Amino acid sequence: MRQSLFLRILLPLFFALSFCWILLIFVLGRASYKELYEVLDQQMTQTAQMLTVPMDYQNLPELRFSEKDDDDDEYKIHFVVWNKEENVLFADKRGNVLPSSFDQDGFYRIYSGGEEYRVYTHHNSLTGLSASAGYPTSVRTKILKEVVEKFWAPWLIGLLALGLVTYLSLWWGFRPLTRLQQEIQQRDPNHLEKFSTEVPFELRNLKAELNRLIEKIRTQMDKERRFTADAAHELKTPLTAIRVQAEILAMEVDEGHLKKQADKIMLGVDRTNHLIEQLLTLSRLDEQKSQRYMPIQLPDVFTKQQDELKHLIERQRAQVRLDVQEPFVLEGDELLLGVMFKNLIENSLKYSPPGVEISFKMNSQEFSISDNGPGLPAEILERVRERFYRPEGQKEAGSGLGLSIVEKIAELHHLKMILRSPPQGGLQVSFVKDEARS
Repeated sequence: MRQSLFLRILLPLFFALSFCWILLIFVLGRASYKELYEVLDQQMTQTAQMLTVPMDYQNLPELRFSEKDDDDDEYKIHFVVWNKEENVLFADKRGNVLPSSFDQDGFYRIYSGGEEYRVYTHHNSLTGLSASAGYPTSVRTKILKEVVEKFWAPWLIGLLALGLVTYLSLWWGFRPLTRLQQEIQQRDPNHLEKFSTEVPFELRNLKAELNRLIEKIRTQMDKERRFTADAAHELKTPLTAIRVQAEILAMEVDEGHLKKQADKIMLGVDRTNHLIEQLLTLSRLDEQKSQRYMPIQLPDVFTKQQDELKHLIERQRAQVRLDVQEPFVLEGDELLLGVMFKNLIENSLKYSPPGVEISFKMNSQEFSISDNGPGLPAEILERVRERFYRPEGQKEAGSGLGLSIVEKIAELHHLKMILRSPPQGGLQVSFVKDEARS
């Protein structure tokens, strides 16, 4: 419940409404019990007073202790009538349990046959007749019990309906927040546009703060990208000059220590130029916007990069194999995918011994580039994705940006990059469609 704002509101609200619903039923039950009490008392009063009016009881012998009452009818008011001589003139079947002497007037309770009765006795001084009317006190409880048994199902349905209405009301109220959440989830990290989802008044401040935060992030990222691009361009000119001077120095000396130092300078300059090119590539990729991609034939793109790197492949005596089983449907940018394949082929050539085998495999679910080189330990497979990360002991020149560029291009094409170290050795870089980004 701590993790869900919806439940944190729904559950206490539902419990509070349920408590109020039950309390209302209890209050209505108590009021009904009191009302029933007053109704029965009124019936007893009317019955007793009616029975004391002048009447020829002698001509109604069949009603004396009448047998017409149903033994199972517990809800009839019992009665008995007597005269001044305390002779019973008229009574129902159970009237004999009621008092037939004028000891007290009004309401009172008696016990008869192990049962409590509530009785009302009335004396008519004009006619000299007295009458008692009463009923077992358990009648009220039985009536209320029958009412509860009859209405508990509607009450329960009403409570469930109240819970459903509460749930739907909260769900409807949370819809703007849910839409905002979905917009955030679907937002590409590189597309820092302001949120446009309409939200209620209570969420406008949150939306405004999110938009302000996005604007700050976008401004900061733009500054970093411009700095990277500007720094890279500014460095290329002096580096080119240094390399030219190193080449001149190498030509002027035939051999010896100076020539070796000149060669090291040129190698260092080449490495720095490669790093700058990678940084520029990353900077351009970070600024890349979604565009209308075209259908791509991946084997053709891979073969084109293979041809461009033919001199390196021949120098390493590498073998390149294509295994295309089924087409992998992809729409993308051919130039970007070419950069991705180029980086992967160069990595395989650079970090593998001569004679390495590079394989491009493709089916309808994924495509991959693998080699049979030394591979990578399992514990650093995920770390090589990080920018500028290079495993310890790595002797080959590199910038640590190659796989970062590959993964960035894959993300722009809604692909997920998976790194594997097969049991037979080497490194396999696979790409599958990223459903979460599609």
